[in-house]
Amino acid sequence: MAVKLGNGNWAVKEDKLLAYNDNSGLFFNKEFDFSRGTSATYVAKDGLIKTAGIQPNVVSNGDFSNGSTDWTLGSDWSVGDNKVIGDNSDTESTQQIFPDNTSRLLRITYTLTVDSGQVAVYMSGQVKDWKTASGTYTDTITTTSKTIEFDGRNADPFSGTITDIIVQEIQTDTPRIDFTNDTKGHLLLEPSRTNLVNYSEDFSQWTAGSNTSVTFESDVVAPDGSLGVYRLTLPAQSSTYLASNTFTGQNPLALSIYAKSVNTNNDFNFYDGNNPSSTKTATDEWQRFSHIGNGGEFVIVNFGDTFETDIYIWGAQAEAGDYITSIINTTGAASTRNADVCNNSGSAQDFNSEEGVLYAEIAALDNDGTNRYITISDGTDNNRIVLRFSTANRIRVDIVVSNSNQFNSELNISANQFYKAAFSYKQNEFKFYVDGVLIGSSSSGNVPSSGTFNVLKLENATGGNDFYGNVRNVQVFTEALTDEQLEKLTS
Repeated sequence: MAVKLGNGNWAVKEDKLLAYNDNSGLFFNKEFDFSRGTSATYVAKDGLIKTAGIQPNVVSNGDFSNGSTDWTLGSDWSVGDNKVIGDNSDTESTQQIFPDNTSRLLRITYTLTVDSGQVAVYMSGQVKDWKTASGTYTDTITTTSKTIEFDGRNADPFSGTITDIIVQEIQTDTPRIDFTNDTKGHLLLEPSRTNLVNYSEDFSQWTAGSNTSVTFESDVVAPDGSLGVYRLTLPAQSSTYLASNTFTGQNPLALSIYAKSVNTNNDFNFYDGNNPSSTKTATDEWQRFSHIGNGGEFVIVNFGDTFETDIYIWGAQAEAGDYITSIINTTGAASTRNADVCNNSGSAQDFNSEEGVLYAEIAALDNDGTNRYITISDGTDNNRIVLRFSTANRIRVDIVVSNSNQFNSELNISANQFYKAAFSYKQNEFKFYVDGVLIGSSSSGNVPSSGTFNVLKLENATGGNDFYGNVRNVQVFTEALTDEQLEKLTS
């Protein structure tokens, strides 16, 4: 899989990120190690969140064209007309789909006809939202079960049909390409975050005020492309709210949700347990709204009860931090997405320690007061080139030789804005360009001896200070460039 990213190219090869560029003077055709732990991988495309790294379907006979072959049916299930049929069923239909109980993230799609009762996907003791309406559903679930199971509910037995069952594993350790606000796309690298909301999409599990209406609309397409979302209606009167589980108070706390108007009553507020947000206004397109506050609650309200609210909602997230990150789906408990890591590319023969250029087109996720590094080094802090977003909300470059700083320069920046930055180095010749402008230069300073540099990382030279942000392009030149070339490169 190859993905175009601005002026550069990135490709995924096994568990590594391959970056390359065919422009004259570039050596770069090396692999980054890329890992994300075991949580979901998401790609934002056309303004919507999509799931990346989808593997082939593992269900056999999911359309029941071969009768009940490969399935084990409960006593109140049967097969006919290419469907499995529940007849007042409170048992299950199952199929083993994996050889072992390894933890996996799955996407499960199926078409459901409900005559009465409730049915749900049930795996490893987890129920994925009891369904009460006909439609085509897409569930995601992290499970150690090797068996897919559809259960009728004991308290409300199921009568209806299920067909077109597809189960696909969502491959982790996959780079995320973000197209949310950018048709070119960029590599998205985020810190670890935890969604403190137990149910990010199933709002029937939230607490509703006595005058609040929460209904499932099975024919509305959600932001992730699945079918079915919840409609929230709050009249202009008291006891109108929808609240998630409570959690340990966070300061700061970032709340976010996708919302879309139903008709004309499209205003709403967040409440974090201490303060309401400004009024948010949904439109006829899905948008992600947010509020940065502090507290231990996620509540949707029409603050003051002076106006009506009638909106579709999806993808609620509460996370500790002063900015929001990409959605972390939850299905009954808080869930953590591990930090993105992208590093360890190149070797000594790929770099020219005596002269060259480090170039990157990057954007900060937020002015969060941390250092976020891109480095060329010998694996130590003694000899390194650092391009970073600094704690002072600046883009900065340093070159250190034999543990002595030879040159540095920096520029104030804004979050979520892309910058093209290039640092050219040569003995007694240092130049730092950003967006076509010379930011700093020096005609005095040393460079390392030949063969010193041997690795490029999106972190500091010794590990840590991971680069969190958006990356369109990273290039390394083996020769210093002229002012004219640097101006054109960064314009």
